[in-house]
Amino acid sequence: MPIYRSPGWAYLVGADVHCDCIGTSGHDSGFGGSLSAVTDAITGVLPGTCPKVYASGGGADSETRAVSVRSGTTKVDWSLRLNWASGGAGAGVTAFNGVDFTQYGCGPGDLVASSVLGGGGWSTDKVVRPDGTIETRYVTIELGKPVNVSAIEIDPSNVCGDDPPAAAKDVTVETSVDGTTWVKAGTGDFKPADLNKLTALQLAPGSATGVRFVRLTVSSNQLSFYPDEACSPQPTTAGCLYMDVQKLAVRGAPA
Repeated sequence: MPIYRSPGWAYLVGADVHCDCIGTSGHDSGFGGSLSAVTDAITGVLPGTCPKVYASGGGADSETRAVSVRSGTTKVDWSLRLNWASGGAGAGVTAFNGVDFTQYGCGPGDLVASSVLGGGGWSTDKVVRPDGTIETRYVTIELGKPVNVSAIEIDPSNVCGDDPPAAAKDVTVETSVDGTTWVKAGTGDFKPADLNKLTALQLAPGSATGVRFVRLTVSSNQLSFYPDEACSPQPTTAGCLYMDVQKLAVRGAPA
């Protein structure tokens, strides 16, 4: 699909992907819905590099690229992956526990609304019991329609301005066809090397057919990997107070 560029702007034209926002960092194109019918070029184009050309929307994962623009028309092919656990695909949060940090842009609902422009992801409070165990925190997501799941992926990264010790470590994902009866679908035991990328869980048999609800439970964060940090007398890291997940992705096809 061609890219037409002027200083500070980039557009994708003739896209087959439905895109809510196509632009460069700091400048949104302003076009909503599909851009497949947009054929306008911008005059005064200068060859150069657009450092952040991005595509998102329609429930697909966002993708960002740096694109070198030549004189004439530059063509870029995009292939975005649908995420059934995104708001763009009709998903929404139906239940959660713990403190709601929505006012800071990292509440449970922000787990289905992460953006290529930054922000999004879920941060929750970390409560340590007197015996040293940690209270679990969960969020339940209803998908837009029943899905035969092929993969469930998690990026456990820290969000909401927290540092890496707040990133999720131990997580469990359950699935349900009705929101009442749950099946354990998979678990994750994440490490610092797993941050800022999606990792697929190994799915249990019988957990992937006709899924309408997904429940993500966080049992701990990655504070244990940072022995130099302290939680008393004053916390030196957000890992003493919070547990974070950047993204939950559900892949598959309508059931």
